[in-house]
Amino acid sequence: GAVLTLALSIACPLVTMAQFVAPAPLVADATRKMSAQHLPTQGFILQAGCNVLGISYGVQISNGAVLVTNMFGLGCQIFFLAANHMIRSANSGWFGFAFKLATIFNCSLVVGSSLMPLTLLGHAITWLNIVMYASPLQKVGVILRSKDASALSIAITLISVANNALWSLYALMMRDSVLLVPSVLGYLLSSFQVLLIVWCRGALPFDLAFLLLACRERKDAAKQLDEDQVPIVLGRGSLESD
Repeated sequence: GAVLTLALSIACPLVTMAQFVAPAPLVADATRKMSAQHLPTQGFILQAGCNVLGISYGVQISNGAVLVTNMFGLGCQIFFLAANHMIRSANSGWFGFAFKLATIFNCSLVVGSSLMPLTLLGHAITWLNIVMYASPLQKVGVILRSKDASALSIAITLISVANNALWSLYALMMRDSVLLVPSVLGYLLSSFQVLLIVWCRGALPFDLAFLLLACRERKDAAKQLDEDQVPIVLGRGSLESD
């Protein structure tokens, strides 16, 4: 047990660091073309938030594996966000960008590592990780209709599956629910993305097209909500005109 825990405490950070570095070719290509169209900016922001919370958690429980991994991850996200800023702002406004990031990150680290209760910090880590791993699923409807999973990076998705599987095992060995819950959910969501990729390549023995029903129902519900709101606005206007 002790040997396995030690091995996982080394393997988990290494695999996670590989996942953090994985978007680098995409960022390099975007910088070369000076186009941020395909950059997952929302993902960088969510990952940075998870890393800040992870650093805070590592400090509170004195876990070097968690602390070092998230410090490396935050450094990667800062680099990616800086590249995104350079492209979108035509290499200007650096003082405001640096001041905003430094203020947000430093204040968050102080609050998370010394002022926030451990239980509340654990809940924040769980929910933010769920949001981050679920964010690519916003494209599920488009992927199912077009049967094109090019929006999902195969390398990043596979690394994410391996990463969350290792952290789930490590969390079980450490009996740490704060690490376990987001890791298991991340594993499930990443595995679903793998299923989508395999299905789009026609290599899945069963069909996923039935998921379009759920996507269509959600779209129809949103459309119905918009239509229901129109008479309210018109009615108010007609009363004012009277």
